[in-house]
Amino acid sequence: ADGRVWGWGLNTSAQVGTGATSAMVLAPVQVAGLPRAKAIAAGAGHSLIVDEQFGNVWAWGQNTFGQVGTGTATSTPVTSPVPVNGVFAVTALIAGHNSSLVIVGNGLAMAWGLNASGQLGTGNATNSASPVNVAGVADATALAAGAQHALALRPGCPVWAWGHNGQGQLGTGSTSATPVTSPGVTLIVNTFYFDGDMDGFGDEYVTEQACEPSPGFVEELDCDDYAATIHPGALEQCNGMDDDCDGAVDDGNPSGGESCSTGQQGVCAAGLTACTNGSVVCQPRQAASAEQCDGLDNDCDGTADEGNPGGSQACATGELGVCGDGVTFCTHGALECAPIRGASPEVCDGLDNDCDGQPDDGLAFQAWYRDQDSDNYGLTSQSVQACLQPSGHAPNAGDCNDSNPALNPGATEVCDGVDNDCDSQVDEGLPTQAWYRDADGDGHGTSVHTVQSCSQPTGYVSNAGDCNDSNVNIRPGAMEVCDGADNNCNGSIDEAASGTPGSACVISDVRRVASGRFHSVALKSDGTVWAWGRNGSGQFGDGTTTHRSTPVQVQGLTGVTALAAGSSHTVARKQDGTAWAWGLNTDGQLGDGTTTRRTTPVQVRAPGN
Repeated sequence: ADGRVWGWGLNTSAQVGTGATSAMVLAPVQVAGLPRAKAIAAGAGHSLIVDEQFGNVWAWGQNTFGQVGTGTATSTPVTSPVPVNGVFAVTALIAGHNSSLVIVGNGLAMAWGLNASGQLGTGNATNSASPVNVAGVADATALAAGAQHALALRPGCPVWAWGHNGQGQLGTGSTSATPVTSPGVTLIVNTFYFDGDMDGFGDEYVTEQACEPSPGFVEELDCDDYAATIHPGALEQCNGMDDDCDGAVDDGNPSGGESCSTGQQGVCAAGLTACTNGSVVCQPRQAASAEQCDGLDNDCDGTADEGNPGGSQACATGELGVCGDGVTFCTHGALECAPIRGASPEVCDGLDNDCDGQPDDGLAFQAWYRDQDSDNYGLTSQSVQACLQPSGHAPNAGDCNDSNPALNPGATEVCDGVDNDCDSQVDEGLPTQAWYRDADGDGHGTSVHTVQSCSQPTGYVSNAGDCNDSNVNIRPGAMEVCDGADNNCNGSIDEAASGTPGSACVISDVRRVASGRFHSVALKSDGTVWAWGRNGSGQFGDGTTTHRSTPVQVQGLTGVTALAAGSSHTVARKQDGTAWAWGLNTDGQLGDGTTTRRTTPVQVRAPGN
């Protein structure tokens, strides 16, 4: 917005405007040495601007064909912006691949640069390092340029084109390998419609194809060319016709919305005019509805508030006791509340029968206890005195948990860690057994931490004998692996099926082996991979960087059919054809789209992903 010019991208010909050539510029930089610009353009290797004050053209970059406009073509790039002589008051600026075009003043088209395909429009195929006139185009209103051709828009209908036409880009109706060196007219025509009713819109069935319309023909379509009052944009009338040609008849309720009288009774009497079926009619503002208590004739039958509308509903009279319960009644357009019952002698029913503000006064009472869980036992601390059992209360006290109906003084004690019978003891009188602490959750515990209980405590199991309760892979019955530990807790370390200590560390049935710089890997017939040696970059794939002098299995990898080892990384192919890699990844050798070292296998990405 401030007229400064910035550039970025390929800069092998100094086209970015940094003042020197380079491979590429990845962030925008301001082009130095330029006045404020009002237009810019870029070719394949050169750049141009039009200055804001005088309309002069400045250019820089590749000048092999004279496209910078210095007057001389040179293989040496023009590294800093220079003014283009011979053009001023420029109103339009366009760049082809290796050519430049402008509109000067009121329409003079000029061009310079490569002209091998006649793209300068000079009538020949000679390159020009200085601006030259485009033949016969002195009234251009717009320009455009492709790689090797150019277009001009001139007053009237035609588009003019010149240059390369090998793919029909000039619009002449054919292709040609011979350059078109002078502007020619393209085959562009418009469709016009005969306007029979002279309303500015024509008949879609009477047309002509021409650059400009003949007398009586127009560009826009009419939906009825026999009536001058019917055309797009016309004022819609209430006449059952589509006056404005929008596909809707009498839309917008023409002539509607005025007050009128319907001749009906009650609220249906007042109306508004509406356009219906091509005629203006008076419709009620308010349709008949169920009668309401408002002093109006809502159902338009000539009588207001008939049938006690809104009445017979429960209401409060504002009096005490049972005298406060009332029923509504519609009177003079308003609802009033009348008592249902009058005062009477007090009885034990929880009600204030004599309407003195006190229910059941003067009657015999007993204690009732709050019973929220409905087990017929309530809380001793929450009692009321009443002549009849209140809702949510029980005659028995002593409940120790009033939110659980299974817990009360009459319940049977069960093994659940809860005082079921409310005698302040938990699980009393029930048989117990030993449970062993299982810290690693492998189903075996240690006898060092033992509890007696009738049920299994959280974190305890019934199986003892775990020799390492902090490792889920070490327990009775676990498979012995080569790791220097007693995995199955039988007192021997690293024994295989033969039972010989250390025999689990010998791998067998190996199908393939591979070697890196300081590590080795082996593929067994069961599709697992084993590794040993140096592991500083995670090339073992065991989730660590620990060096091993005995084989360790690669984690999470089965079904392998082939493998290979790099200097500090390993690659494997699985039966499903996928490739997996692990270890050093500083140069992206794992193929996972990152340069992150991996200590466990990751899948190699498919090409393009």
